[in-house]
Amino acid sequence: MSAASRGLGRGLDSLIGAASTQQRAPIDAIAPNPSQPRREFDDDQLAELAASIRAHGILQPLLVLPLQSGRYQLIAGERRWRAARLAGLDSVPIVVQTDADGAENASERLTLALAENVQRTNLNPIELAGAFEQLAGGGWTQQRIADEVGKSRAAVANALRLLKLPQRVQDWIASGELSEGHGRALAGAPPSQQESLAQRTIEQGWTVRRLEEAAAERSQRRRRPASRRNTRPEPPPSVRRAAERWQSMLSAQVDVRVAAKGPEHGGQLVIHWRDEAELQALTARISADAD
Repeated sequence: MSAASRGLGRGLDSLIGAASTQQRAPIDAIAPNPSQPRREFDDDQLAELAASIRAHGILQPLLVLPLQSGRYQLIAGERRWRAARLAGLDSVPIVVQTDADGAENASERLTLALAENVQRTNLNPIELAGAFEQLAGGGWTQQRIADEVGKSRAAVANALRLLKLPQRVQDWIASGELSEGHGRALAGAPPSQQESLAQRTIEQGWTVRRLEEAAAERSQRRRRPASRRNTRPEPPPSVRRAAERWQSMLSAQVDVRVAAKGPEHGGQLVIHWRDEAELQALTARISADAD
């Protein structure tokens, strides 16, 4: 067992150690933990677990905190709780974590429970990043998060960077259309171009390496010394909006250059393509729109 796993084990031992003995509680008296990182539960897996619960019962009790009026909040075991509801159970076995040590330790227990969920549950990269963000919000350093969940500090830092991507890109990573590696590559691209790069990656099936090259090229273009840049006047907002529409329609990088005397004297519309495959794809897209 790794040091990180042992660290998590100590955290769980502290959760269970101060708990009272096992008892049963009405399933409707238990509310899920708002700190649960998982937001999606696989229906087929829940159905399989529900069938097992019907046949054998719940083998491991749910860990809960007491609330007012005989209600409880889950610390660990939401999959079992959901499957038990699906199986039609009226009550479930619980272990109640008392609050005798005060609110500060109760908060620490909830944070440790979040770490337990991260370790035990197959989260998608965005859910995992969200869990790390919650742990960081609870006062944990990136190193402590890494130690508790059995990952490197760099892995934690890279996961947190995914939450800075545009929401649409995060959705693509959560759904599996983009990998976590794609997300890390996009984090190195200029923020204004991350979504268009992500869309092109999906449409053209780019590898992580290919996306890294494109992201690095965009970043270098932005860092180019001013003396080497075109000294033409900046396009006005109306021209920039037109360029953005072209970029959205083509899923390609589009630049506009106005004439030296100003946009009223014309300019250039530049569409960037990296290889012949991209050029052919752009040509097909423009031809389809023209038809």
